[in-house]
Amino acid sequence: MKKFILKLLCLGTVIIFSFIIVITIIYFVPPQYTDGYNASILDKYERLTSINEPKIILVGGSNFAFGIDSKLITDELNMPVVNLGLHAGLGSEFILELSKKGINSGDIIIVGLEYALYKDSIDSSLAWTTIENNTYLYSCITKEHIYEMIYNAPEYALNKAIKFIFNNDLNSGMYVRSAFNEYGDNIYNRTENIMEDEYLNTSMVTISNNILMDDIIEYLNNYYDYAVELGAEVYITFPCVNSLSIAEGTNIIGFYNKLKNEVNIPIISNIEDYILNPNLFYDTNYHLNNDGVRIRTNKLIEDIRKVQY
Repeated sequence: MKKFILKLLCLGTVIIFSFIIVITIIYFVPPQYTDGYNASILDKYERLTSINEPKIILVGGSNFAFGIDSKLITDELNMPVVNLGLHAGLGSEFILELSKKGINSGDIIIVGLEYALYKDSIDSSLAWTTIENNTYLYSCITKEHIYEMIYNAPEYALNKAIKFIFNNDLNSGMYVRSAFNEYGDNIYNRTENIMEDEYLNTSMVTISNNILMDDIIEYLNNYYDYAVELGAEVYITFPCVNSLSIAEGTNIIGFYNKLKNEVNIPIISNIEDYILNPNLFYDTNYHLNNDGVRIRTNKLIEDIRKVQY
């Protein structure tokens, strides 16, 4: 019995000591991912919270980050734009919770989620490298995902420590923080389509009523009530998606009808307008090249004009 108790005490000591090490690394080792794509959240957050006049807030995944010309929207609609397009792996709730931090009366919020984001999910490893030492971003994690974040904390701490010790530099190019402009748009020059057939064939996009989960419906309705209470308007648009990537068994009408009937947020776009020619994409089924950005942005401007007073 004494040996068993001793083993329990030793195990408890190891767990507590490991927990202290993980917490110490997370909070006291300097951020190690500040030059990456996900660190663009810091600049997007700053813009979101610093504009007090009525603004247009674009809320979605990378289809917004790599698919919008915010200056064009600003020039055409005479409202400042905040592009909150972030990595879709963060999940819809994380991105929408972030947008709550800057909602003011008179704002127009355009929700354009990738189709996979109509279910409740989060890549907690990605979330850790996005949040880093910026504790104010913890509130973007909903209670349903706290366990996942705790579970992956040791992995993040280990990787952070390794990067700190060995000073691993990030490569330049498209997926870095410096490739984003003041609005939150990725402005890396994308003049052609470099998508490989292998990616296209393994990353098909399913659009059907089955992908719209009940918990997301409830969340979106609560989000709508929250924003309207603050004096903002909220609308749904659709992500740009490569027409060749639409999976077999897709039921676009079924998805649209369920979205329209069960989510209280008004829809301002025709879903098929955003299923675009493959030549307009760059490296994934949601990322546009320069021509695609221009065409998609003009479509969105037309949609916002329908509701802008």
